[in-house]
Order: sequence, then structure tokens, then C-alpha cells
Amino acid sequence: MRAMGILAAAIGLLAGLAAASAQPRQIIILRHAEKTDGPDLCPMGVDRAEALAKDYLGKGAARSLFGADRPAAFYAITGHTKKTIKPTADSWGLPVLVPSTDKAQFSDKDKFEDQQTRDAARDVLANPRFAGKIVVMTWEHKHIANEQLDAASDPVTLRRLLKIDLYTMHHPTEKIPKTWSGKNYDYFWIVNYADLAGSEPSSVATVKQTFTAPYEKVPDNEWGISEPPLDGCVQ
Repeated sequence: MRAMGILAAAIGLLAGLAAASAQPRQIIILRHAEKTDGPDLCPMGVDRAEALAKDYLGKGAARSLFGADRPAAFYAITGHTKKTIKPTADSWGLPVLVPSTDKAQFSDKDKFEDQQTRDAARDVLANPRFAGKIVVMTWEHKHIANEQLDAASDPVTLRRLLKIDLYTMHHPTEKIPKTWSGKNYDYFWIVNYADLAGSEPSSVATVKQTFTAPYEKVPDNEWGISEPPLDGCVQ
């Protein structure tokens, strides 16, 4: 009986360790590409979506952010974000995942996106399929980082839900913006977790997107600086 008790305790401990180690080792965050006033990407946004697949995120990308690894999943939230990452996901033969949030429960768009962001972050951090792997999250900028939203007690941004705020608190010299600039579509935030059982990132890097031919005209404006006016696009 004592041996069975020890075995049960060991199994419980292993299960607990597996659950605690379920989070990815890296999460790549980007904003959707340039958009129209409706549900679509504008022509430049379509170019950016294709350029992201060609240069950074697609299978065989010239400057792949994955190195020799394969991404485990691509998450998105709105129509714009799904259309931005779809060329990349298609190149890997992967679907674009969306949060399982029930839209019928929300009459307010912002509240719905709040809950979608919570649900997505919870799944990304706890899903055993992503343990030790790389997940890409293409998001709406206010729910990546927004100082005003982050003042609320209940987290609704990736900055807080993925504990990027704790990282910045403990690494004050590393300037990770508190608000994602509404003027920028051209950055990645790369969030690494060295301790897969811990909750705080081990590093957070900002990487600017720059593209090669035939997409060299896709804007790569500096943080906080507006893009030039683009036909059919709204900021």
C-alpha cells in the first residue's frame, strides 16, 4: 500500500510538472498589417502580409525568426489579424487559430476583444501542445499594450497577460513600450521563456520589420513616427 501511495504521489508530481511546464519557450507578437476602413487589408497591408511570409515567418523565409524550428501555432483575433497571418500559416499548412470566446455573450466589441485576449493568452500559456515551442500571436494593437487599459485591475492586454509588464519592472533599462503605437505596423515583440515552469519572460526583444524585393516599399517607419499616406489605407 505504501508503494502504491508513493507511486500515486510520483504520478501526481509528474502531472503537476507537466502542467507547470506547458508554456511555449517563445511567443512572437505582431500587429495586423495596414487596413482599410472596413474589414479588409488595404493594398499595402496585403503586401505586408505576403512580405512577412516571404522574409520572416513563412516556411523557407529568407530571414526566418524560427531558425531551424517549426512554429506550433498561429493565433489571431480580428479579421485584419487573420488576413495578415494567413499567407504565413498557409505556407506551413497550419490553420489560423482564434479564441473560443462566445461572441453572443457580448454586445460591446471592446469587451469581446478583452475576453478574446484573455482566452487566447490562457490557452497559449497552458496548452500542452505548445510546451517548449514557438507560438505567433497577430493582434489588435490596443490589446497588445495599452497603458490606459493596463491601469484596470483585470488584465486585458498581452503585455500584462504574458507577464511582459513584470519583465519591464525587473529590467527597467530595457524600454519595452507601455502602449503599442497606433502609427506602427512594422515591429515584432519576441518574448522568450527560459524557465518553462516560470511565469515571467526571460527576455523581450523588439525587432523592426524591413523587407527585400519585391516588397522593399513596405513601410519600416521608426516607432511613433507615422507612415507616409497610403492609397486606401487608414491609420
